[in-house]
This record gives sequence, structure tokens and C-alpha cells, in this order.
Amino acid sequence: MNAASRIPTKRRPAAHVGVVLFSVANAGYYALGGALDSGTSSVDVYRLSDAHHWSFDLPAKDWGTYGQLVYIDADEVWYHMWGGVARQRLDALGPGDP
Repeated sequence: MNAASRIPTKRRPAAHVGVVLFSVANAGYYALGGALDSGTSSVDVYRLSDAHHWSFDLPAKDWGTYGQLVYIDADEVWYHMWGGVARQRLDALGPGDP
């Protein structure tokens, strides 16, 4: 299938993120991290097949240079933090937004 034969399908409106600092995509999932207009830092995760959404806040000490997203799959998001790499399990975030 070439790009010209693909038809975009709108799934749902996405939340306003503000400044996107980091993003990663893999295995049908997309995660983006950024600074919200409120001044907090969060990660939004979307399952691309249906735009199902989860989000979580990053601890303030882990944001900035260390908040870079490095990997995502159907189970976890991995991100750099002070002193190493942290993982956030998607099933620990609850049902998310349908």
C-alpha cells in the first residue's frame, strides 16, 4: 500500500499538550512528553488503532534532560530519569480514556 492510497481516519480529539519535548512510537503505540500550559510535565500515550489514551505525570526531579522517552510497546513506556531508566506499565495507569 502506498501513501497515496491511505485514507486518514479521525479517531478522537487529542488533548492539548503544549510544548512537545520528546516522543516515541512503536508496536502501534505513540507516547509524547511535554510541558503543559499549567507548567507541569506529563506523558500521553495513544494506542494508534483506536486512539485510546492514557497519561501520567513525571516526577519533577525526573523531567528536563532526564525525562526523555526512549521506548514504548503494548505494556510499558521507558524513559530516562536521574540515575537510570524508569518504566511505567500501561496496565498500572488504569483503563485510560476510551
